[in-house]
Amino acid sequence: MSRELDLRELPLAMFPSGHGWTGNGKGSFSDAGAPLIVNNDRSFKIETNGKGEASIASSPELAVVDLTGCHVAFQSQISFSNRLGLVKLRLASGNISTDFAEAVIWDDSEDSIILGSSFEMQTIPTGEFAVTGSVNWAAIKRAQIILTDNATGAVTLYVAGIYAVPTPKQAIVTFAFDDGSDSVVSRALPKLSAYRYPASFYVIADIVGDEGIVDLEDLYTLRNLHHWEIGGHAFTLAAHNLPDGWDSLEGKELEDEVDGLRGWLDEHGFRRATMAYPKGAAGQEVRALVKRDYGAGRATAMGPETLPARDDYTLRGSSIDGTVQTAASINSAIDKAVAAGAWLILTFHEIVTGAPEAATEYKQSAFGEIVDHVRALQVEGKDIEVLTMAEAIEAISGNPPTAGAGGSTSWYETKIYTVPDEIKVPAGATDFLPPFIISLREGQTAKVVKVLHEIGSGTSATLKIQKNGVDLTGFTGIEVKAEKKTTDPADQAIADGDVIAPVVTAVSGTPKNLSFAIVLEHTVA
Repeated sequence: MSRELDLRELPLAMFPSGHGWTGNGKGSFSDAGAPLIVNNDRSFKIETNGKGEASIASSPELAVVDLTGCHVAFQSQISFSNRLGLVKLRLASGNISTDFAEAVIWDDSEDSIILGSSFEMQTIPTGEFAVTGSVNWAAIKRAQIILTDNATGAVTLYVAGIYAVPTPKQAIVTFAFDDGSDSVVSRALPKLSAYRYPASFYVIADIVGDEGIVDLEDLYTLRNLHHWEIGGHAFTLAAHNLPDGWDSLEGKELEDEVDGLRGWLDEHGFRRATMAYPKGAAGQEVRALVKRDYGAGRATAMGPETLPARDDYTLRGSSIDGTVQTAASINSAIDKAVAAGAWLILTFHEIVTGAPEAATEYKQSAFGEIVDHVRALQVEGKDIEVLTMAEAIEAISGNPPTAGAGGSTSWYETKIYTVPDEIKVPAGATDFLPPFIISLREGQTAKVVKVLHEIGSGTSATLKIQKNGVDLTGFTGIEVKAEKKTTDPADQAIADGDVIAPVVTAVSGTPKNLSFAIVLEHTVA
């Protein structure tokens, strides 16, 4: 199933010493060192002013890069993502003020994967850039990064690098079905099987066999006779229906849900190659567990997915809304994927005979038009394959996705305390800043790694961190002044159930507007 693809990354912009990037004066612009790096010795830091204004970082003239037939990969990390407005990238071959191509790299409303406290890769085909004026894609030599907040406070972006990745000529379409409706077998399968097209079917384990839901015999038939991929979507319907899916769970509840789905798939002989996140989204903790148990994870972020994908655990699979998206609109998306050499993952739920009454329903006749369109493109000689999720990953990488491929995974969590106006706390008032309780599951470890702190004005405030009422070694006598600082002593291990509390021990010179962030590092083996 594998094929030869030239998918080598070509750096468009990196940030070595003397890189020459500058800012527009709205917010702040600087270099950041360890641990906020991925490549070489630094990343580029952009911080907004919290007023909703655009902070714009501009490159010097770069070495010319040919982006013809490429997509752009943008690797970055966000702090305070709840304040994020947009991240945009602007590219130019000449005067970037008048002639440029611009794309939204990050918009939380369009992508359900949270940009959290680790470096994430966003990718976008050049065909998705909106062009103003004239741009020669064969001679890109300038770039701008545009960052806005939502006017509720400052947001910080750390950029590790911007890369060009050649786009393969062959496109992939994957038909995916979530939840396990038996309408997929009765109404979608006949059309797909007419062309021997496989699909990926993601089930909720505890309702398999219920009325209106496929049973085990259906699943075995789909796998053995029609070569469909059978994967997991959730262990329980209750967890699937939570507002944020698995992200709504924590501690033992999350552990039981994830372990339950893994056990059910193993018991019934289904490969744990890929899975589909409940509600189409996953934060860092859920993704860490999925990396432990599966070869890849699919969200319902807007596609198409680039080749190679930005990340096998944040695969973008458009969730098709049957009340809005017509066959014509989806066929247009397929045409664009073919032109861009992209991977279009189309996620359906229930197939109905009449007009859809809910977003999760799709009309059978319209679905048939979509499948026929793919077949017509193949007959015309267009380079497009229909593959399952697992087959697509194998075709791209040459290796099948393997359960547990992610290995040990670490991520950061930041607990942020703010005290507006004057800090009038008496020394040692342990109940002034509320403590938080550590919740870890089996196989997970955590530690306090550093503290970031600042006051808006005044002389100083002195704080310490306690664990279960006892001073945490190295995290005492932290003097907070009117400049942003980091206190980074030796890491201190913390355990499930530990109570962590910041304590103000002294104030001097009427300090105001305290910001105190405790950074934790989590690891799952």
